[in-house]
This record gives sequence, C-alpha cells and structure tokens, in this order.
Amino acid sequence: MEEPSAHIAREYLTLLEQFLLREMSPEAFVASFQGKFLQDKRWKGDMLFSCLDTAFGAAEVYSNDSELLSRRPDMYIDEHQLRRELTEVRDKLSKLANG
Repeated sequence: MEEPSAHIAREYLTLLEQFLLREMSPEAFVASFQGKFLQDKRWKGDMLFSCLDTAFGAAEVYSNDSELLSRRPDMYIDEHQLRRELTEVRDKLSKLANG
C-alpha cells in the first residue's frame, strides 16, 4: 500500500512542475501554492512537511518589485532565485513521491 505522503507529494509536485515548466507565472504559483498549503490539514510526515515548508518560505519572500529587491536583497528573492529554490524542493519531493 502506498504511503499517504507519497500521494500528497505528487499533488504538490504537479504544482511545482507547472511553475518550473513556465506553465504558470510566479504570482499564480505563489497564490496557488500558499492557498493549498495553508488549507491542507492532512498529516504529511517530517520529510514532506520540511520540503513543503521550504517551498512556502521561498514563495513568501518572492517579489517582482525591482525597487524592493534592490533595497532589501537580504529579505526578498527574485524569480530566478525562486526557481532555483523550488527546483531543489522538486527534486526532494520527487524522491518522496516515488518512494
């Protein structure tokens, strides 16, 4: 029988892939991911939660405001940095999703 966290990982993996394949804008990804994560009350296990929490944190500090990014580079990340962080999360989620 499949681990429940593997099924959950695949759901989030689909969302991450859509963004990383440029099928959705950063803003649409942030809104979709944060909404899903905040409303998802299922138990995820430590490894899965850690991955998703990392993605949530990256989404939380993403900005497309160049003035804000230049004033606070220590606090906000641009689309390139968001993609880099989410690529790492995707790789970890893929391992969890596929056992």
